[in-house]
Amino acid sequence: MTKQYHTLEGLKRAAVKRRKAKGCTHHAALELEARDAGFNDYHDARHAFERRKPDSAMSGLTTGRIFHQGNLEILEMAPKLAAALKHQRDLDIADAGLHAPEPEINHRGVVVSSRYGSSRELATMSSILDALPDRARDRIESIWCDSGAGACYTVAIRPDQWLDFLPDFIRETTMSVAGGFNSLTVEDHSHHVYFDPDWDEDEYISD
Repeated sequence: MTKQYHTLEGLKRAAVKRRKAKGCTHHAALELEARDAGFNDYHDARHAFERRKPDSAMSGLTTGRIFHQGNLEILEMAPKLAAALKHQRDLDIADAGLHAPEPEINHRGVVVSSRYGSSRELATMSSILDALPDRARDRIESIWCDSGAGACYTVAIRPDQWLDFLPDFIRETTMSVAGGFNSLTVEDHSHHVYFDPDWDEDEYISD
């Protein structure tokens, strides 16, 4: 049976799960998921999604209008569009896995949270913090994972605690603990360091 994905992000999330389950490289998992979805390879899948026109189920829908009530900004949209967006959000939440009792926790003095309160993501981020030495972990205010994209982490450094080596140090620790990431951002009020997707043993080919 051919798998179906509505977005490239959905295929990528499935590849992350396959990589962890099968112990293969992320690149190999992407290739396998792409073939299971009926594409020749991941390169073919990526370009197919880029060329794909908006889903016909969404055709004719408008984004609605924005108006203000006091300090509130309210988006008014068609019921069909609202239902479609809710359906996609429900799919994303289900795909994130088991939910923790609370959407965020405080682990060793650091706020740990994920978009959909995924137990798996909270555990992974807690393990990353455990692997950091005190001098680095104590400088971290929070770590967050974007469940919708999967393995996309944002690390916030406490005010006036930035050290130039921290981003690379956190990146290396994340690679060691989680095996990689789809994105990693380390930032504070005046610094912003972004790392592109990176997985152990992967070779990425750019177009």
